[in-house]
Amino acid sequence: MAADDVIIELGTRPPDGTESEAARRAPDRQARGRLIRLGAAFLAGLLLGGAGIWVSRDARERRADAATVRLVAFAAEASGGGMDATGVVRLDGQLELVNTGPAPVEVRSAEARRPGVLIRDVGRSRLLRPGGAGRLDVEVLIRCTAPSDAEPLSMRFSVVAADGRAREVRYPVALRGGVWDRAATQMCELLPGRTRSR
Repeated sequence: MAADDVIIELGTRPPDGTESEAARRAPDRQARGRLIRLGAAFLAGLLLGGAGIWVSRDARERRADAATVRLVAFAAEASGGGMDATGVVRLDGQLELVNTGPAPVEVRSAEARRPGVLIRDVGRSRLLRPGGAGRLDVEVLIRCTAPSDAEPLSMRFSVVAADGRAREVRYPVALRGGVWDRAATQMCELLPGRTRSR
């Protein structure tokens, strides 16, 4: 028997034509049904995948907003205080804080140092809503012999963001010509033989 003699053909019609019309259409219906189910599964996958990506991106943006801290600070007020015999002026001051970030923050502490100048909070924290402002009580110590530097002080703030994590942020606060500088200069002029360096 030669290899050419053995041929098996699958899917051919019987030679006598007895196959019914319904039997001929059955494979077409089955294929069409499978194709529709496959298309529906593909479409459902696209919809679920797109929704999952959207939810994931939205959650990531909310976490980033909760972790964002943006503060603006400036010297707001100077009152009371006095001067010791060594020429150090002590003022009761207030620092104006503005939360420009998208989430509430709690300012726990504030401090700035440079030679002859120390500004620190008095231990009371302040909660600021987004876009909100508030004042933080600070103690301002300025030595009369300290130069009134044109460079702003780098205030360091310890804050708790909306995500509950503590962070440290910095913001420059102008001293020269501000309310604290003017008050210290007036007190230093009262001390015999001492004036505030400019």
